Amino acid sequence: MASQLERQMQELIRPVSEQEVSRYLRKVIRTLGTEGVEVRSTAAKGKGLYATEDFNDGEVLLKEPPFVAGQHALNRSKAVVCANCFRFLGSVELQIAWHLLCDKYEGQPIVPDINLLKQLQASKSHLPGSEKFSLPAPVECPGHCQHEIFCSPMCAQTAWESHHRLLCDGGSQSARGEARLSGSISHVVVPAKAAALAAFREHADATNDIFHLAAKVVAGTLLDAESVLEQYPAHGNETAEEANWRALRTAWQPIAAGFKAIWWKSVALPEDVFDEDDFRANLKDLASQSLGLLKNCLFDPRFPALFCLDVYGSIIGMFELNNLDVVVASPVEDFFLMIDGLPAASKVEAEKLTGPLLDALDKSYDTPCEGTAFYSLQSCINHSCDPNAQALKGDDDIDGQAVIVVKKPIGKGDEITISYIDELMPYKQRQEALRDYGFTCSCKVCLEERGTAASRPASSMNAAPQASSDSEEDDEDDD
Repeated sequence: MASQLERQMQELIRPVSEQEVSRYLRKVIRTLGTEGVEVRSTAAKGKGLYATEDFNDGEVLLKEPPFVAGQHALNRSKAVVCANCFRFLGSVELQIAWHLLCDKYEGQPIVPDINLLKQLQASKSHLPGSEKFSLPAPVECPGHCQHEIFCSPMCAQTAWESHHRLLCDGGSQSARGEARLSGSISHVVVPAKAAALAAFREHADATNDIFHLAAKVVAGTLLDAESVLEQYPAHGNETAEEANWRALRTAWQPIAAGFKAIWWKSVALPEDVFDEDDFRANLKDLASQSLGLLKNCLFDPRFPALFCLDVYGSIIGMFELNNLDVVVASPVEDFFLMIDGLPAASKVEAEKLTGPLLDALDKSYDTPCEGTAFYSLQSCINHSCDPNAQALKGDDDIDGQAVIVVKKPIGKGDEITISYIDELMPYKQRQEALRDYGFTCSCKVCLEERGTAASRPASSMNAAPQASSDSEEDDEDDD
């Protein structure tokens, strides 16, 4: 007979009803103030996003901040951004100096004048025309840690309340406050917890950025569950254990609504891997190591099911199957384009200072902020190789919001689709790329190209995209 912990774990990872998903996503749509779209479910595709009014080419369908997101570890040395909304911070001078100084420490070529870089970083020296590219001043973490900075007190507080106060290793107890309930989560960082957080971060940086996102989800769920208990403590005949489980189920709702599968079971097998069992066992071991390190930081005995390996694996799997790249264009690119467009005499004078910097940056001068994110509503949009919408940011989109724009006219009642991959690739390459999302595409384009490839004479098949096996599933992803 299954233990109570195992039953709770199974309930957290099982798919929830369409009614529960729809109820949560309607709440998301209302919160965003989005009009003209709704989430529906079909037997063939699962949930999808549909238009409730007509849309014309170029119209913005959706702008949605991420439910959870993170900057790639390797990108942190290239772009100084808000840890909550991913806006670039400080100044053009700070961005250039940070990039080149980090390159210096990584042994890469660098502009010879190190003193100039330090002056630029400290705002003691300025580049011509940089005042045209105003960026928000960095705001430190409320807990005074050295790992996160923000564009505003609002972003700092949003991150603090949603997850960061449990993942912060700063020493400010006053910012954290005292525990409001005798059994509530401690927000005071002791040396042992700081060391545990450092160990978790180092492991995630060295292995997979996705563990950072999973930690934010676990921390956020703990905080939400605690909030539920504060508002609705055990009552009547309800035991403390029953109240804790009720609070955890309530806090889990946003994750429950996402399309999930356990990471090591669902990730596509790379072409160069021949021992599938060993590959999946290694992924499971990696997740187990990460979870063990996270438990050293965050484990709460009131909510043990949240720290089960399969639950952690389902959180990671949700990202694997639904993640969208976060890309925010760098103001440094626009700055150098401005310099290049100056009148000849002014350009020559400006380039005396900016030229060596651009040479040192070389091809990486336009490196954007890059990361990955999960968006509750965007993740409902199904794939098509002939999509009627696309993720496309305009010049005014300077943060990590997902922006979905109409690619061709969409009628009321039509399903909204985007391409998860480069839809211009040949059929076989598209299907290979889509394996990472766990499905075989059966959109109109793929069905036509599959039929064309299958009908070709055998002598011509080597020069053409190969047809998929008839045994493959034809349903599109229901994320």
